[in-house]
Amino acid sequence: MFKTLFWGLIILSLIGVLIYLFSTPTATNVCAGDMLSCLEKNVQLPFFEKIGQGFACLYHNVICILKQ
Repeated sequence: MFKTLFWGLIILSLIGVLIYLFSTPTATNVCAGDMLSCLEKNVQLPFFEKIGQGFACLYHNVICILKQ
């Protein structure tokens, strides 16, 4: 029971830190321009390629924010 509680608290703490990072403008403003330019660049692609490139843009945005 204590192991479950411990891991639950660890997971909730990590989620809280991620929410804090992604809701703080000072951390996200640096990467927002890159995310938008990446999405705009892929707007003319076919549907499935657009979805794949969108996930790639999202991945790069998350990595950029975590580096801040």
